[in-house]
Amino acid sequence: MARNRNLSCFANQEANAIPSKSRRRPASVATLMVLLCLCGQMESRGDELGLTNIAQGKPYTFSTPPNYRLCTDAGDAKQLTDGVASGCNWTKKTSVGWQSIREFPAIEIDLGSRQQVGRIRIHSSFRKDVGVSLPEQIIAMLSDDGINFKIACAFDDLRPENQSANKKKIIPHVFETDRINVAGRFLNIVIVPKGNYTFVDEIEVFPSKENAEVRQESQYRVARSPDIIPIIAEHRKLVSLKKSIFEFYDHVQSQISDSNQPWIERTRILNDQVRSLRVSDQDSRHAVLNRFRQLRSEWLSTNSTEQIVWRQADTTIQSSPDDVYWIRDDDSDSIQVALWQNEHESAVVTLANCSSSSAVLSISLSPLRSGSGETLRSEDFITLRQVVNVDALGKGIVGDALPKLSDRRVVIPAGSSIQIWLDFFSPILDEGEYQFALSIDSQFEGSNFTNKTVIQGFAKVHPIRIPDRATLLTMTYAYLGRYPYQPRQMARVARDLHQNYVNLYVIPIEDLPRGMPLSSGKMQMDYRRHDAAIARYPHAREYLFFWGYVPSTKSKRGYRHHWGPWMSSQWKAAMGSYITNWTEHLKTNGIGYDRFAMYPYDESLCPEFAELAKFIKSVDPKIRIFANSPGRKGSSELDQIAPYIDFWCLPENRSQSHLARMRLSKSNAVKLMRYDCQGDCKSLSPLHYYRLQPWRSWQAGDVGSAYWTYFAPPRDPMRSGWDDIENMGARWDAVYASDLAPVDCGDELLVPSRRLRAWRDGIEDYEYLHTLQQRLRALEDKSGTPNRKVRREVNKTVRQVLGTHSGSAAVMDARSRITQEILKLDSRLLSDGRRTP
Repeated sequence: MARNRNLSCFANQEANAIPSKSRRRPASVATLMVLLCLCGQMESRGDELGLTNIAQGKPYTFSTPPNYRLCTDAGDAKQLTDGVASGCNWTKKTSVGWQSIREFPAIEIDLGSRQQVGRIRIHSSFRKDVGVSLPEQIIAMLSDDGINFKIACAFDDLRPENQSANKKKIIPHVFETDRINVAGRFLNIVIVPKGNYTFVDEIEVFPSKENAEVRQESQYRVARSPDIIPIIAEHRKLVSLKKSIFEFYDHVQSQISDSNQPWIERTRILNDQVRSLRVSDQDSRHAVLNRFRQLRSEWLSTNSTEQIVWRQADTTIQSSPDDVYWIRDDDSDSIQVALWQNEHESAVVTLANCSSSSAVLSISLSPLRSGSGETLRSEDFITLRQVVNVDALGKGIVGDALPKLSDRRVVIPAGSSIQIWLDFFSPILDEGEYQFALSIDSQFEGSNFTNKTVIQGFAKVHPIRIPDRATLLTMTYAYLGRYPYQPRQMARVARDLHQNYVNLYVIPIEDLPRGMPLSSGKMQMDYRRHDAAIARYPHAREYLFFWGYVPSTKSKRGYRHHWGPWMSSQWKAAMGSYITNWTEHLKTNGIGYDRFAMYPYDESLCPEFAELAKFIKSVDPKIRIFANSPGRKGSSELDQIAPYIDFWCLPENRSQSHLARMRLSKSNAVKLMRYDCQGDCKSLSPLHYYRLQPWRSWQAGDVGSAYWTYFAPPRDPMRSGWDDIENMGARWDAVYASDLAPVDCGDELLVPSRRLRAWRDGIEDYEYLHTLQQRLRALEDKSGTPNRKVRREVNKTVRQVLGTHSGSAAVMDARSRITQEILKLDSRLLSDGRRTP
């Protein structure tokens, strides 16, 4: 599955980068573009003080070659130092761009001789509505020999992107600093991308002023970019500390009006101290961190008489250690959960340490007590988990991983917070109300003082049952054949996928049948890997067979059978026999036409795909064909292939998808589903990216939803997927491998995430809507009158949920109202002597 190509909407004309209203005034647009170009060229001619750009015309190399198709060309080898800044427009060849890369791209410039560098400018751009972001970090290093580098500066000021009001315009931005006075011949610019796309237009370097104070060169050294990961990690820790202290400073200022108050001065001093820190100042950073924790714990203790305070938090909002600036509402004195029978549900509690010492917490659950007084083991229905912070590209430190709380002990540093997650599952619980208690015993470092906190909990189970098999067709692109696990382990992974309602499975190219034409004209087939792959998913509703074909690469990897030239009579005879044998084998194993589809190309409607689809239909018109692209060349490309495609999965964030959906929805024979595939998924909203996608499917009438990806094992087994910096390929994963984990994960092979839980909840949300629809139809069939009022309310509720901007309050309110409506309908159906569907 390739990464989402959101920018393909700009493939045809540069003008697409300009809002449509502006395109109606060509004279104004032309003037604006000229001014932008002139501004870029003026900036690139030299510093305002008259200093020469010493990088202009100098050669450079890439550690990771640019790969964004609209601006990649032979000129990329010269355009970053050609002295012309053109506004960094990715539809122009003058820009240099990367898409969906798994390494940090580095640009090494040879300045020709040892230079005393004083200022660096790096031209980039962003546009919010198409997912183009500024780099999250840029680190510049200098070297005399091209081997041993020292840090010159690090850029991390991304505020222009957050402050921009215009989401539908390319916004140029120049990363710039003049606080450098480091010497070297080779300048290495290392970029930490944010999202799927990163673009650079020009790099300018200026010498130090003659009277500049020589800065002591950093002792933090690195040997070229592959070893830059430790420095990036240290810089991110520094950036995280700066953000935390700046937030604390702003918070204190918002609470105190008197500027002379001692708290203002104390936080200002801390604010100034962290601003002056550099990446290499690790000892100083640790000292500032300790002072910060002590100062914040003092501040928290002025607002609370308790050492450990708590509140029930939102499961769909990523947490952080800085989630401490709140006072618990006295009305929120218990954990409240409502769920259906056989449903999964979650609750999360934030615990903040207001003391001046680190605290070790011992956590336990009381037995579950029903309304009738029956006592049950809580562990049979509630799983305790710890929310573990991970470093996510695009957002920094977020609370996302959810390993089991095996030893029931966690640590909270002074002035910080943690979250405890409760997973509820009620396959056998009867309807009714249940009580439990979460007990927390706190032992503080350097003290014999202990503290006990008891949080009461209430769970209400409604007399409606979630089915074992989800109504919505769901897919997460989990390629188990590529996992480094034994069969028993794979069975555990497959079981986890099933428990998260995945029911549409992709069988990758490695697990497709092997075929060899014989001289007799028959086809010799090898189904061993294929049948083993099918057997991994005993709960599958449908399969997608991914051929792995690539556009315009005839006779290469995708066409690996070597059965003759593409579409020759020899090739067609062999391919026809292969498809026929394969289909018969599936039928023999109980997999009919309605349970599989051929998936030849990924995110493409190329002419070869249209040829192949037409040929497959000529061999067997009953075979369904799957496509997951709206096309790149307008309606002509779609119209060419549409007659042969039965099953479409259209990407969420692509302008052509809406038009394709409108055209395809006119055919009742076509199945439509949707998927999303944005970069830096750990930093994306668990609510919008994961939980609300099934709601969008419901609103559009889709049969399914999907996202990239469940788990992509690291290429290097020694790189942990818990850290996006250490393993960029893991930034799409919805689970974490338990090996190399920073915490004890108990017996779990793959650890769930907050995002995976949001996805599972979203599929159950869909089930709520589907169940209500079933009840309405049953009652309408009985009465013969449509219930337009309830249907209007349902449509209004869906719009309200999809219009929410933060938090799951609207979703939870919708679930409550849907539940109450179903119970009313059930009462009416039972009174009419009908069984509920």
